[in-house]
Amino acid sequence: FLLPWSERFFNSGTRGVQLFFILSAFTLFNSSYRRFKIDENPRRDFYLRRAFRILPMWLIVVAIYRHLGDKPFYVALLNAGFLFGFVRFDKSLELVPGGWSLFVEETFYLMLPIIFGKLTSLRRASNFTIALMFLTIVWCALPYFHFPIPNGNDFTFLAPVNHWYFFGFGIILHYIMSSGSLQVGKGSAAWRWDVAALCLTPVFLTTYLSAIAAMFVFCILVSSHE
Repeated sequence: FLLPWSERFFNSGTRGVQLFFILSAFTLFNSSYRRFKIDENPRRDFYLRRAFRILPMWLIVVAIYRHLGDKPFYVALLNAGFLFGFVRFDKSLELVPGGWSLFVEETFYLMLPIIFGKLTSLRRASNFTIALMFLTIVWCALPYFHFPIPNGNDFTFLAPVNHWYFFGFGIILHYIMSSGSLQVGKGSAAWRWDVAALCLTPVFLTTYLSAIAAMFVFCILVSSHE
């Protein structure tokens, strides 16, 4: 990076993982809102759909990395069953690069059918997200109180509890959008200065202010623009 500001700008792209968490919760709540009304057994059907969409390809990827690498067979088993997420502070037990993000996503899949029937309004979704943010603060503060949490391989930062509140943002966005109070980028296909400004806002926020604020603006833009 020849220019000092450029490194900070381009490295902000790593926040795309958290953006995915927001969009994932948003789309899953949208689909569940319809599915849970028509499915005979909505919770069972949700878990089955997730399993068939995720597990086959995941098992193939685990098999490929096991074949290409030199790690023991039990490491492949830990990864195949997503158990590696609980012990990934030991880097030798992690097989697939970036697998931590899928583990975080899987924990949300387990949570969604349980919370879906309880988060029935924007207010409840907001309170839920605030509670998750507080939980994140507590989790990150535990090492400072000498609580025995291993922190190898960025375990504390990449643990699911440190990212659950992003899913809360997605649920909040679901209720904002479903209320019809947010209409951005709709209508004429002509150049829209408001949409252009909204596109530039996350770039500024991510680079110079708050990545969390930027991701929320990105999510609004993507979900509301046709």
